[in-house]
Amino acid sequence: MTHRAFTATFFLVAALTIAGITALLVGRYMVSPQQLLDRDSPGYRILYYYRAPRVAAALLVGASLAAAGAVMQGVFRNPLAGPSLLGVVQGAAFGIALSLLATTGYNSAIVELAGFAGGMAAVFLTITIASRMRIGDETYRLILAGIAVSALFSSLVGLAKFLADPYTRLPEIVYWLLGSLAGVSWSDLELMAPPMILGIAATVASGWWINVLSLGDEEARSLGVNTRIYRVLVLSAATMGVAAATAVAGIVSWIGLISPHIARIIYGYDNRYVVAGSGLVGAGIVLACDTAARTLLPYELPLGVTASIVSVIILILLLTHPPR
Repeated sequence: MTHRAFTATFFLVAALTIAGITALLVGRYMVSPQQLLDRDSPGYRILYYYRAPRVAAALLVGASLAAAGAVMQGVFRNPLAGPSLLGVVQGAAFGIALSLLATTGYNSAIVELAGFAGGMAAVFLTITIASRMRIGDETYRLILAGIAVSALFSSLVGLAKFLADPYTRLPEIVYWLLGSLAGVSWSDLELMAPPMILGIAATVASGWWINVLSLGDEEARSLGVNTRIYRVLVLSAATMGVAAATAVAGIVSWIGLISPHIARIIYGYDNRYVVAGSGLVGAGIVLACDTAARTLLPYELPLGVTASIVSVIILILLLTHPPR
C-alpha cells in the first residue's frame, strides 16, 4: 500500500469510528457514556438492542453498495454504472414485494431471504440472456441484458403494488421500497451480514482483476486473463453484497454511483485501493444519512430518500466544482 493510500485509509477509518460512536449515542433519547456501564439502564438497552445493530447494518449496507458500484464502473468502463445496472436491485425489490404479497403475516427472515433470492435470480437471468446474444462484445451484451431485466422486474414490482391490498400490504411494500433501517435487529444481521461481508471481501480482493478488465477484453486476454470467467466471478461477488444489502435496507439509490468517484479523488485510479476506499466512503455516507434521518425531525425519514438527496447534492458539487 502506498503512503497516500495508507494515510487516506487511516483518516477514513478514524472518521467512521467517530461517526459510529456518535450515531450510537445521539437520537431522540441521548445515551450518556455512564449508562453504558449499567446493563439495566434504558440507555444501555436502547444502544445494544436498537442502535448498535442499526449502525452495523448501515456500515455494511453502505460498504456493499459502494464497493459493488466501484466494481461495476471498473468492469464496464462506465462512470455512470451502479449496482442497479444488472437488475439486482430491481430483482431484490420484486422478491421483497412478492413475499409481502404472498404471506399473511410479516416475517423479516422470509422478506430478507426473498429479496436476496430475487436479486441473485435477476443477475443470473441477465447473464443467461447476455450469453445468448450475438451482438457486440460481452460487456455490451451484459449492459443491454441488464437494462432489459431491470425493466422487467420494475414492471413486476408495479404489478405487485397494483395487486396488493391498499390497506395492509401496499403500505408495507411502499415502505420497503423507500428504504429504511428502522427495526433492524441482530437476528437480521445474522441472516444477511455473512453475504454482505463475503461480497465486500471478494470485491476488495479483486482489485487487480478489475484493473485488468478495465483495460478492455483484447488487452486483458493478451495478459492471459479469461475475461468471461473473471468478469462473471467479480460481478457475482458484487451482486451478492448488493442483494443482501437491498434485502436488509430496501432500495438505497446513488450510493454505488457517487462513492467510487469520491474514492478516486482520494486514492487515484488504482482499483486495488478504489474498491476498498469506496466501501469506506459508502459506509460513511449511509451511516450519516441514517443518523440524520432518525434525528433531524420529530419523525423518521426514509433512508432511501435521505441518501438520494445527499448523493445528488454531492454529484452536483462534483460536476460544478471538479477537483483539480
